[in-house]
Amino acid sequence: MKHEFFFETYPLLRLYLEPGEQVRAETGVMSSYKGEIELQSKMQKWTLRNWFASFMGKSLFNNTFIAKTAAEINFAPDSISKIYYKELDGTTNFYVMPSSYLVSTKEVDFKLEFLGVKSWFFGSNMGMLNVKGSGSLFLSARGDIETIKLKEGEKLIVDESFLVAFEQSIDYKVRSLGLKNTIFSEEGFVVELTGPGQVVTQTRKHFESSSGGFMSSVFGIFF
Repeated sequence: MKHEFFFETYPLLRLYLEPGEQVRAETGVMSSYKGEIELQSKMQKWTLRNWFASFMGKSLFNNTFIAKTAAEINFAPDSISKIYYKELDGTTNFYVMPSSYLVSTKEVDFKLEFLGVKSWFFGSNMGMLNVKGSGSLFLSARGDIETIKLKEGEKLIVDESFLVAFEQSIDYKVRSLGLKNTIFSEEGFVVELTGPGQVVTQTRKHFESSSGGFMSSVFGIFF
């Protein structure tokens, strides 16, 4: 499957499909197509895991586009974004923020994995899609993209609002910057990533981010 990127500020992803090829996409991101395309929209099983994934920005529905003839299909993120492309070879999983998922080929599969209950309770939407398989993966990153290569044992601290994805080879844990900061500030929980491996970050926050914390949200109602 061939692909092209168009435009800078509001990017467009164009996929060229041969008859029988199919891709899965987040709901609401297909903008146009040429040729004969069949759309199959399927709701995922209603499980607690999938419900939390929807809370963190991943739709409960899967849209699958199947080319009946040679076709071109366009996908567009819903914000000022960049599109990140990664070809998975089946040997290494990739952890992705749910709200960053855009499009993937049918061979790519994913499930939600939590990074810590405490972080979610205090308002940090820390769950990741564990993506695996062999195929093409396209992600949406708000603002610009920075790809960081960590050496063995090298650490990187990232606010979850700016995290897009990282490779399975990276060791990760969610930690706070202190109880007072966790409860009242907008810098409460962060992700500590330890190499080796690749990390993808963005220069603008996720729409769904609530990193201000639980108490910050409560105080925000009254003040």
